[in-house]
Amino acid sequence: MAVTPEESADERSAVRECLVDLLGDRTPGETQLVARLVSGFPAKARGLLRDAAQAAGRSDPVAATLPVHRLRGSAATLGSARLTGLCAGLEEQAFAGRTEPIVTARQELDDAVAAFDAVLSAVHRELIGASEECSASGDVVGHG
Repeated sequence: MAVTPEESADERSAVRECLVDLLGDRTPGETQLVARLVSGFPAKARGLLRDAAQAAGRSDPVAATLPVHRLRGSAATLGSARLTGLCAGLEEQAFAGRTEPIVTARQELDDAVAAFDAVLSAVHRELIGASEECSASGDVVGHG
């Protein structure tokens, strides 16, 4: 499913809002935590998708639900409505005992993770760059 320019702009805005909230006062600890969340997201997402697909391949809806739920939570925390929605639908299917949708949606999920990672990384770079520029000039970087 292709993402419209409006959806892309909405997601970019949502990601920016989430990262600004997570960055808080931009202390070194907050900045490092957000950097780890952003850089670790693709590997974590791939691992969760792998775990869900393996459980779905065994027709184990209980085991398939947890990684999909975890990915949904991570995506929501970081601002991806698309990935959150995909996971919510698959989680609902798994709760109902249907694991096949997890297997058939794997490519769409992989694509959604890759697209989201690109947006997430770009917004993070923009925010960190803006923060570093303002810090160098002595300006205060606010949020909200």
